[in-house]
Amino acid sequence: MKKNPPQELKNTLSLFTFPEEPVSIIREIRNYLAGRTSGISRDEALLEEVLKVLFCLVNFPQTKLSKEEFETAKEIRAEFSRLKGKLSDFYQKDEEILLDPKSIQYVVEGLLKILHNKTRKIDIVANLYQAFIGGSIRGQEGQFFTPRVAVDFLVKAINPESTAKLIDTACGACSFLTRSYTHVLEKYGPEKARVFAKKSLFGIEKDKQLSRLAKIHVYVLTQEMGNLFNADSLLRHKDHLSAVKDGTFDVVITNPPFGARIKSADKETSSQYELGYKWEQNGNNFIKTNRLVENTPPQVLFMERNVRALKPGGILATVIPESLVSNKNYKNVVYYLLQNTHIEAVIGMPESLFKTSGKGGTHTKTCLLIARKKTLNEKGRAKKIFLAEAKWCGHDSRGNTIPKNDLPQILENYLDFKKDKYKGQDYLGYVINEDQIEDFILAPRYYNVEIENSKNSLQKKHNLLTVRELVDKGTIQISTGDEVGKLAYGSGEIPYIRTSDLTNWELKLDAKHRVDRTIYEKIKEKQDIREGDLFMVKDGTYLIGTIAIVTKLDIESIYQSHIYKIRVCDNDIGLTPYNLLGLLSSSFVQKQIRSKQLTQDIIDSLGKRIYDIHIPVAKDKKILIEIHNKIKNVVDLKVKAKAGTLDALNHTNFVFS
Repeated sequence: MKKNPPQELKNTLSLFTFPEEPVSIIREIRNYLAGRTSGISRDEALLEEVLKVLFCLVNFPQTKLSKEEFETAKEIRAEFSRLKGKLSDFYQKDEEILLDPKSIQYVVEGLLKILHNKTRKIDIVANLYQAFIGGSIRGQEGQFFTPRVAVDFLVKAINPESTAKLIDTACGACSFLTRSYTHVLEKYGPEKARVFAKKSLFGIEKDKQLSRLAKIHVYVLTQEMGNLFNADSLLRHKDHLSAVKDGTFDVVITNPPFGARIKSADKETSSQYELGYKWEQNGNNFIKTNRLVENTPPQVLFMERNVRALKPGGILATVIPESLVSNKNYKNVVYYLLQNTHIEAVIGMPESLFKTSGKGGTHTKTCLLIARKKTLNEKGRAKKIFLAEAKWCGHDSRGNTIPKNDLPQILENYLDFKKDKYKGQDYLGYVINEDQIEDFILAPRYYNVEIENSKNSLQKKHNLLTVRELVDKGTIQISTGDEVGKLAYGSGEIPYIRTSDLTNWELKLDAKHRVDRTIYEKIKEKQDIREGDLFMVKDGTYLIGTIAIVTKLDIESIYQSHIYKIRVCDNDIGLTPYNLLGLLSSSFVQKQIRSKQLTQDIIDSLGKRIYDIHIPVAKDKKILIEIHNKIKNVVDLKVKAKAGTLDALNHTNFVFS
């Protein structure tokens, strides 16, 4: 068992002042060392030194340390020399602690303050990793530090038993494995937790540095070396992975790397996976072809790799990009999941989940997925799926901690669902059947239950007409624009309308980019922009659904392909450009747009799902006329103001010409 730092040490060290919060202490240590240490500039190297000191503290014998920094450094260095012999997996015989005595004293005091804080327990190694290098390491390879809130949710949701054989196939710094260990420790006690750590915890990490950090992480917490392998998890034929054979695990819990531009495997490796091949859709089925996919994204191969690792009846708990269960290019992945597992839960996460700062991390929208591998004798009857959409969780888009967190309530709802007790129907939890899945889309926001509730209340006084119905009846027309290429930007005076040029129902007077008239003349007939046309953002991150109306001042312009042009034609239901502008801007329609816009690999897109949106057209035409008049008055005022601005600018240009 690991030894606690001596009481004398706690009482004698008081040279520095630290904040109360453990995470803040770790930031202070990082900043102190970064500003003071000479000869060790990289955060990775600084982290190594802090871990050396931490090793000494969690194994420290009952020896009193002095307030004198040189004495403290002497004791720590001596302890490190003793430890190197039994920790040969981590340290070479000639390795030493490179920090100066004052820095050692500072690190010791800070770490001890955390170790002795019984009211604010944290995973020290995980937080050290995040503070020093977690925000940026390997982002280009799709690897990001898994936030604690997501780790906690998945571990508590699957509730691993002390006898469960558990693996993380892309373990990184080992947050999932260490949190699973502490869960077993809290539930079953130290003896069963020790056996669990020694015999049941497995991890694979391709990156050598992260693999070493994972071993350190597990050892510091459990005093066991664990079953951790520095290997490529996707190379299933390698002998050194014989200990992690397919079909042998009770639990796979992981956050594999993701990204469409990441080369995850060569052809030889991809050929070992069914999802490494192209699939062709045939109605509600998919058929695998013999043609390999070029550069299969890692999240695709890892999905199959993780399902294969499980025993029949085993549980998969994983973080995935939302695009994997929403993008049309990955329908076969959802099909594969449905064929081989019963999906128990999909939890949509905020886009800020993996943001570690204003620039660090990624805004890629993710989901937490829990699925159970089918047993050989299971029939294919439809199962219920628990869905939820966390709006708040952990921190904001700049990486700042926020007090709001939807996950505890979602977890409680999911556990009730598992007991067949959950009856709620809101964004914190709603239930669908497998046979209700549309077009192989599993993104929870696509099945927004609040929208369904609104439909029921609106139907009394409105005809809920889909955009497709309106197009088929000839009531409206929809088209998209053209890309002219960046080289054309700034080549002339014709406004080139991009998504950022739509605001407050109007097109910006000062469009950011303008192009040469020859480009305009070439495509103006195709684009056919008329007064009264509506522009709506189709692709982007935050602007999808933003709407503007074309006025007589905007006709001489062209628009890009990320924008829909919506034109109202002659009709007998009372629809006009002005009341349609209002209807498309209504909260009911905008909520649908948010639910229908789904993540591609780089940006979000509404795509052809615009045709599935319901427009609430009032049965009483007097209401439509009233909406028309109010919005037209607003637009007319905007046109007048815009014309006045243009006149003033023209006058100014004349004066100074």
